[in-house]
Amino acid sequence: MSFAPEGALITGKNGIGKTNLLEAIAYAAYGKSIRSAPDQELTRFDQPSFLLDGRYQYRDNPLQIRVQYSEGHKNIHLNKEPIQRISELYRFLKIIYFSPEDIIIISGSPRLRRHFFDQAIAQYDYSYIEILRHYLHVLQQRNAMLKTPFDPHEKNAWDDKFSEAGAMVIDSRRRYLEKFTPLFKENYSKISNTKEMADIQYAPTEIESYSDAVREDFHHYFKQRGQKEIAYQRSLIGPHLDDIIFTINGHPARDFGSQGQQRSLAICMRLTQSQLVQEHEQDSPILMFDDVLSDLDHLRTKQIIGMMSHGNQVFIATPNQDLYQDYKLPIISMDESFHLNGAKE
Repeated sequence: MSFAPEGALITGKNGIGKTNLLEAIAYAAYGKSIRSAPDQELTRFDQPSFLLDGRYQYRDNPLQIRVQYSEGHKNIHLNKEPIQRISELYRFLKIIYFSPEDIIIISGSPRLRRHFFDQAIAQYDYSYIEILRHYLHVLQQRNAMLKTPFDPHEKNAWDDKFSEAGAMVIDSRRRYLEKFTPLFKENYSKISNTKEMADIQYAPTEIESYSDAVREDFHHYFKQRGQKEIAYQRSLIGPHLDDIIFTINGHPARDFGSQGQQRSLAICMRLTQSQLVQEHEQDSPILMFDDVLSDLDHLRTKQIIGMMSHGNQVFIATPNQDLYQDYKLPIISMDESFHLNGAKE
């Protein structure tokens, strides 16, 4: 299939495969399903394998990403060269995926919000992947130590490593939020027609807030409450447990936001993510909307569509194309006459 530079409006009844098509395009950006589905669930029924060959443009240069999966084994080639880690894809193809399930990032557990921001930061700054990977390795080793009898000197050494690695993650998150938050607040004000004010707060666990000296914050906690970690046999402070709280008019959206407000926040965070990638990369990410506006009122829908940059390639999947009649895109109708090669009868 080939798509126009501006993208496509993909229409059709529910269950006909619109999300499937978006997922195939987006797979090359993440090296896995955007729905977090296992690879074996992406194959045709009764088939052991799949092949995905995507051709893209990255900074005006051709980019080929080829994925071969067969019976639990996956190989990814970037311009015909094998990559060693799936995360290498983050350096190149930038796709922002707006999903109906994004609302649970706002309403769900802190783990989902941490995952969103860690992924967004990695798209914005590829070096963050190694910073986070190092921290998680140190965390794993420190937790293993806490589960066994240990020498105090050994614990001090791991406390130092943990404090240093954790401070690097928190510093990266803080720097990203310094750019993200004001843009996010401005975007949400537009979506709500200035009737509501959104904000974001970084919320550490176990302590009220981090100071400018995060390493010292960790060491102070270990000194004052280290016995609690020993009793629980795991690290009880650090960026692997922190939360990022979305608020509306000063109240946590997770607890007090309506479904429409939470949906608007979720869309707003993706729009902001996209704008930062575009600003940093000086290249427009591909935007994918998987029927995310159907639950919103007309005013919010109109505001969001008006904010979508016309410099992006945009894919919108929806059973109701009337919602997007003001957004001019080529239409792909996935009806009975649709074929995988894009041809129509």
